Amino acid sequence: MSSYILIGMLALSVQGVFGQTQEIESYEKDKSEKEHRSSRPLDNILVGGSFSAMFGQTSYLEISPQVGYLITPHFLAGIGGTYEFLSQNYNSPSVVDYKANVYGARVFLEHDLFFDFFAHAEYAKNWYTVKYEDYPLAEESNTYPEGLVGLGYNSFAGDKGRFQIILLYDLIQDAYSISASPFSFRLVFMTGL
Repeated sequence: MSSYILIGMLALSVQGVFGQTQEIESYEKDKSEKEHRSSRPLDNILVGGSFSAMFGQTSYLEISPQVGYLITPHFLAGIGGTYEFLSQNYNSPSVVDYKANVYGARVFLEHDLFFDFFAHAEYAKNWYTVKYEDYPLAEESNTYPEGLVGLGYNSFAGDKGRFQIILLYDLIQDAYSISASPFSFRLVFMTGL
């Protein structure tokens, strides 16, 4: 009787060892596949951007595509562009209505900190033209830089998708900037190729 118990315990322990070996092999296979995927350069590319619009007395449209590259799993570097349109229609003879077009290019870096929060830094160069409606010949054009730093939060969607909420502060605050505040708020979506 004790030999049957001993054989039964031995069989159970051998089954446990083989089960653990299969789990380890499965884990190693998954880890190897993830390393292989991340070793291909295209797998580290993220594309996306942001879009916002508002219409009425003040109309605003912004389209900002961007491309990033994961240098490490916690460090993203990228480039982006921006187009903004702003129109003010005050419907008042004492206030001048205007329309503005802004084009910009930027480079940015993001580094993960903790709990899906990340640090963001970017340098942007913007070109704008303002046309005043009541004065057809009046037009103003200029350029201005932005040096933005801030904190963001990643909300991950699937394996490579992410929604980002970013609060930024402009360190340069150039005199020609059309931004009324040095603070800006950005919502971004990015996904892998």
